[in-house]
Amino acid sequence: MGLKIVSFVLAILLWYNISQKGMTEISKDIYLEYVNIPAGYEIVDKDVDKVNLNIYGSEQIIKTLKQGDIRVVVDLENAKAGKQVFKITRENIKIPSALTVTDIQPSTISVVLDKIIKKRLPVRVRFTGNFNLQNYKIKVLPPVVEVEGPSSVVKKLTYLDTEPIKQSQLESEKPVKVVIANNYKKLSLNVNSVEVWIIPKKKTVREGR
Repeated sequence: MGLKIVSFVLAILLWYNISQKGMTEISKDIYLEYVNIPAGYEIVDKDVDKVNLNIYGSEQIIKTLKQGDIRVVVDLENAKAGKQVFKITRENIKIPSALTVTDIQPSTISVVLDKIIKKRLPVRVRFTGNFNLQNYKIKVLPPVVEVEGPSSVVKKLTYLDTEPIKQSQLESEKPVKVVIANNYKKLSLNVNSVEVWIIPKKKTVREGR
């Protein structure tokens, strides 16, 4: 009976040793995917873009992994405006069934959502060099631009600046096309540039302009 028990234990150890051959564990960074973002809202900030996973399984399968075979998905369906913390568990991870996730770092992430709003803002023309505006009349088309973006940004804006116009660009009664300065990554404009007329006050803006 003792020999049978020893033989059985040895058989188990041998099977375990054989089964573990070709198995490996790797560490892999995976970018986060956000789904079901509430309508009218946008992610304006997050503390991390990706998480690190320890993955255990067949070395052969791991070697054949392609981009998209492993995904980390965060569902924002019930998220609200402001900063929120989400746990990253194995339920968030889409991975081939033959592989196992043994560790997730970080295990929590924070995301800031903000409501998207629209606002109409006047355009302010900027100049470089010595240019005496008192002697000139300025006309801008369009004079007002619609902006769309996170409420935390849009509510603070009272006007939009153009890129600076140089003295050499100015010519009476002819428009100068100028780009509107947009220093906010998440702010969109209904037009990206305006036409500016710089005309001596003794003259008038030509009709039809």
